[in-house]
Amino acid sequence: MLKIAICDDEKAMQDTLEERTRAVLAKLDAEAKTDTFGSGASLLAAYKTEQKPYDLVLLDIRMDELDGMETAKRIRKMDSDVMIIFITSSAEHVFQGYEVKAFRYIMKLELDYSFDRILKEALHQLLHTDEAVFAFQFGTESIRLPVAEILYCESRKRILIIFTQKQEYKTYEKMDNAETALSKNDFVRCHQSFLVNAKHIREWNGHEITLNSGAVIPVSKRYQKAISEAILWTLR
Repeated sequence: MLKIAICDDEKAMQDTLEERTRAVLAKLDAEAKTDTFGSGASLLAAYKTEQKPYDLVLLDIRMDELDGMETAKRIRKMDSDVMIIFITSSAEHVFQGYEVKAFRYIMKLELDYSFDRILKEALHQLLHTDEAVFAFQFGTESIRLPVAEILYCESRKRILIIFTQKQEYKTYEKMDNAETALSKNDFVRCHQSFLVNAKHIREWNGHEITLNSGAVIPVSKRYQKAISEAILWTLR
């Protein structure tokens, strides 16, 4: 059974997060034990009494005395595997999330929009540990490519080109079908002809993104918001 910690210094928010968490678990027909904490110190105390007590921590950033970011840093010294999702009212600490390998950020003002979706992604990853693959036809060959190896996909004249660090694959798979299959694995549409693995985004200047591989990909106005959100989601 999964174990989930919810840490927020506002009791009303604790109750809201726990209620929403249980609702998502029910929809997934999954079981988990949830514990609530009113401070970073009390959460850390649980870590001192039990080794690796949680699989997932929902953690408020802005708390009195010991804030969520410092709490996360101390947790990471004791547990390198626990999944951390920050719950925050401001995006000012977003890029610090790299330091503690945060799974996602959820803005408090956007709970109705993003909480269920992001928690489902986290639970799916925790409950299904098998490596995700993308299956397609490559010429006469059937390919099962690990999703983590895919950098981006490009559509050219009804042909979908799948780029990895080592090679390119071509298939007649439709871009819309690829987007549907890969969106749950942090892939985001940035242009009518491009689908990118958001985990590989290094820079974004508002008009184009640069991947860790050095590839530069255009971002159309229609998808700018999606890219902004994806960059926040994929901080780890």
